[in-house]
Amino acid sequence: MAGFDLKKLSDVEQSDYKADGRMRAYLALKSAFKKRAKENGVTVKALADALGRDKGQISRVLSARSGITLDTIVLLTSALGFRLAFLPEAVEEMRPHNWTAEPITNSYSPPAKNVVGSFFLAGSQLPKTSNVMSTVIGQATK
Repeated sequence: MAGFDLKKLSDVEQSDYKADGRMRAYLALKSAFKKRAKENGVTVKALADALGRDKGQISRVLSARSGITLDTIVLLTSALGFRLAFLPEAVEEMRPHNWTAEPITNSYSPPAKNVVGSFFLAGSQLPKTSNVMSTVIGQATK
């Protein structure tokens, strides 16, 4: 069994791990909604009504146009009849899958704040929009 050395995480590593966790939670919510919509005809309006929330708010959350908390993700997935599972994945097993990822940097806008994720695949052209992550998330969830 390989040893594990606990080490201090840099600010960048902390940010990356938090972004990865938010992205995974968001994708789980998106998957739950798509499953219920396809199999049971659940709509954004029906979900909003079930929670006593505004349809626009739920729509913004599901399309990643609005910040989202873990509490909100748990509430929405629970309303859809799902329970979120948090399974740890060793970083040393995760990293080989992400070796081509680089932090988003560009000259036409400041780094995105309060977004679901913070990576864009290396070698890809950044879209000329102010909402880079909505584009990335939209592509990832299709």
